[in-house]
Amino acid sequence: VATLFLINGVILVLYLNSPPNEPRERDYIYVGSYVAFALWIGCGFYYLGKLCRPFRAGSAFSVLVSISVPMWMLFQNFDDHDRSGRTFQVDNARNVLNSCAPNSVLFTGGDNDTFPLWYLQEVEGVRTDVRVMVLSYMNTDWYINQLRKTYYDSGAFKLTLDESDYRQYGANDVLYVDESIKTAIDLRQYIALLAAGHPGLTRHSSNGEIYHILPSRALSLNVGIPEGVSNAPLTDEGADQMVFTVPGSYLGKNALAILDLVASNEWKRPVHFNFSSMSTLGLDLGPYLVQEGPVYRLTPERHPGKEIAVDTKLSWENLVEKADYSNLQDPNVLFNYEDYQARIIVPLRQSFNSLARTCLEQGDREMAEKVLKAAMENLYPAHLPAAYTNLEAAEILLAAGKPDMADFFSRTAFDYYYKHVLEEIGAGKHPDALNAYILRSSAELLAATGKPEFERELTKNGL
Repeated sequence: VATLFLINGVILVLYLNSPPNEPRERDYIYVGSYVAFALWIGCGFYYLGKLCRPFRAGSAFSVLVSISVPMWMLFQNFDDHDRSGRTFQVDNARNVLNSCAPNSVLFTGGDNDTFPLWYLQEVEGVRTDVRVMVLSYMNTDWYINQLRKTYYDSGAFKLTLDESDYRQYGANDVLYVDESIKTAIDLRQYIALLAAGHPGLTRHSSNGEIYHILPSRALSLNVGIPEGVSNAPLTDEGADQMVFTVPGSYLGKNALAILDLVASNEWKRPVHFNFSSMSTLGLDLGPYLVQEGPVYRLTPERHPGKEIAVDTKLSWENLVEKADYSNLQDPNVLFNYEDYQARIIVPLRQSFNSLARTCLEQGDREMAEKVLKAAMENLYPAHLPAAYTNLEAAEILLAAGKPDMADFFSRTAFDYYYKHVLEEIGAGKHPDALNAYILRSSAELLAATGKPEFERELTKNGL
């Protein structure tokens, strides 16, 4: 048992050399050591029972311990793991799928935001015309090549690079940026040169392996020109062009496949991204994205401004008219922080704020108020924690001349974070920086609505 415990515990830690930060807890890797420890617990309990046999109350003690230990574990853990009545993961996935255009492709960021979509398509048959592709899988050849096949009601996609070009451990696994060209290069021509294995893009590693490079941080795409027709020079930068920039030191194979799909399908199929996929792609698509509620559509037009453009009509339809948030209203349902608050609810609140801000910038104060009223009713019930999105909403409402509604968002944030900061201080901890910032900002917003007493309360407590 000791050998089992060590091999599946400490020795496995040393062997795997796991990084300190992971997308989620990886304790399931060490389940073998837990089994060994449980065996020890069983041996220890048996020994205690054996010691108690000579005593009259020994049997009663054994029964009491055998019942109380699992009951204590149940008492401590049930509320943290209770999933009864929780449907919002699937409800939200349905909202996302129904926000996609017909016959489109939707790129997602990881397992948690992808599996509910696949469940709906595979089990309930919802929106099987939408091809859901998760970026973390798109670094494998077999997954990219699934795009070439029909799947339910989603037809095959065209790709210029063939299966050998996406081969695992091939020359296109990682395209390192070698910025020998300072201007944008033509995307279609670059893809054609990759397919041909052009020597100008070919390098050799120290052990002789071949890999390809990206000679510029920018790739331009002539909009509306079919593949194979463009004879533009490599650095041509015309007016009707999209320019994709690579901010990092390399272009991943998943991003290459997306660029290939966009260039090869000539806008015949809509391309969508969800919230998480945009931050993990390693490619700046922001100037060409339009928010349409919980999804973002890639368009051939460049949109002005630093923020992602918002289609106010579609966003209102997809976020409010066609969406279902009823499960969030049940105070008896557990929505944990990582899977629900951080990954679903807060991004949805951000989407509402973006829509309201755009309406305000367009001069439609009434619509901005309407959007945030819908957010208040659907996404801010009393049992759900506040977030920094409360501050954004309050600022928008103050600018729209609605101090009463702004007071709701500010006061909710103040009450929630004031309680948490006081608990941290009471436990002898230094308050979390983000919590303290949101607390002070909410007090400032409340002062702007004519309630300076909240700032005085913080000053009194040295905050």
